[in-house]
Amino acid sequence: MLSIESIQAKYRLRDVSPYADASFLDSLALSYHENSKFSFWDAMQQGIKAEQHNNPYINSRASKPYKVYPAVETISFGLYKNSEVVENGLFDVLSKRRSIRCFQEYAISLNELYYLMQYAYGITQRVSEPVQEGAAPIEWGWRTVPSAGGLYPLELYIVMLKGQIPQGLYHYRPDCNTMEVLDDEFDLEQFNQATNAANFIDASTASMAVVITGVFERSFIKYQERGYRFILQESGAVLQNLSLISEVLDLGSCIIGGYLDGQLGDLIGIDGVFESTLGVIYIGKK
Repeated sequence: MLSIESIQAKYRLRDVSPYADASFLDSLALSYHENSKFSFWDAMQQGIKAEQHNNPYINSRASKPYKVYPAVETISFGLYKNSEVVENGLFDVLSKRRSIRCFQEYAISLNELYYLMQYAYGITQRVSEPVQEGAAPIEWGWRTVPSAGGLYPLELYIVMLKGQIPQGLYHYRPDCNTMEVLDDEFDLEQFNQATNAANFIDASTASMAVVITGVFERSFIKYQERGYRFILQESGAVLQNLSLISEVLDLGSCIIGGYLDGQLGDLIGIDGVFESTLGVIYIGKK
């Protein structure tokens, strides 16, 4: 386990911000984040431990993940289901969403990419805030997920496996709704190894993957330790958006949690300290 002192030293070594160091000193949230990262051996040990729990007794308990209060009055929702509402729109999409672990060979289109990016984390409304006279107004861009303080600490990296654009690593820019080409010679085999995907899905048939990272100082500068919770909530909202948009587009998706943090961060070119991986999702044709 990494000590808080060793983590602080790691922050200081990579600190290029005028205020980041103060945000991270003695941070329990970032100490937890560092100590919960996976190396290859961590992932393997975790897999062995998880498999030990795969027995009939534990599975029978795990299949009922809810509390029950047996001695209280109940109100059934069954009487209030409106089939005309449930079978249309968002409710229908939510009902159909499942994790897909094997995909068809399919080249994802730029049209599909537009919808995935724009509605996962794109700007849907711009609001100008006046400042002092003679100065340019500040423009805020509101997005499709709630973000504490409107600070939007996440970044989205797209790994194109099969599509209308070349294979490689891209970065989503929400301010102008574009993808920046970061590496058109990106090592896809190393990427699939870094995501540890072979243990969960057939990554060779997927069309693309999205890596979500968090730039911690964006939230920590205002919310300190509490900001870590907000960042995780926001990451979950974006992953859910990507899952639901995929369903609308007749695509499938699967979120990967057992990726190797250091290896994956190095591949996409982040420092792993001030910006670190939070989630990976593969997308392809069901």
